[in-house]
Amino acid sequence: MTDSDWDTLAAAWAPAREAGVVGPVDIDDVVAHAAGYVPAAWRVQASFRGVDLGTGAGIPGIPLALLHPQSQWLLIDASARRVDLARLAVEALDLGARVELRHVRAEELSHEPTWRARVDLVVARRFGDLAEALECGGPLVRAGGRLVVSTTDEAVARLEDRDLGRIGLASIETWETTAGRYVALTGTGTANDRFPRRPPARRHSPIC
Repeated sequence: MTDSDWDTLAAAWAPAREAGVVGPVDIDDVVAHAAGYVPAAWRVQASFRGVDLGTGAGIPGIPLALLHPQSQWLLIDASARRVDLARLAVEALDLGARVELRHVRAEELSHEPTWRARVDLVVARRFGDLAEALECGGPLVRAGGRLVVSTTDEAVARLEDRDLGRIGLASIETWETTAGRYVALTGTGTANDRFPRRPPARRHSPIC
């Protein structure tokens, strides 16, 4: 990771900025916020497998791939246009060997045997509300892995006394950096087979 990587990333995101997918924030702020998704105990790990839900133009997945050069990533989004914008940045940075992109809904990926309960770290930045991120991302997390969401204290408070075991999640940890507030949940690898549910069911009866 070098300063030129960030310059390349900023340039590669120009089409995403024009499309309104990436806001007018400074690249340093994007990187600082992305860095906060990795739990402190993991920041010294040489490698891990991550999934970025609703990646948009590749935030936070692409900065995290740069910050952790031995990590492997799958970046997904339900919008084909956004996946194409993220691909421009992945190609500009020559990250194709470590960063895969897919146009797929998160609840569909979570039911795929090759991904379900097999991911070390799942991250979500602007993936609906907290309930959506937990239900769609929880079943992906392996036992002992983490699901980390950028969120608010009010949203975290809604997790109290909720049955998160059915979506493959357990203990809760929170932290704050100068760039944001994060909640991490530990994976159990034992989500109920019916989760995640389809969007109408999730809207009618949210997890939290």
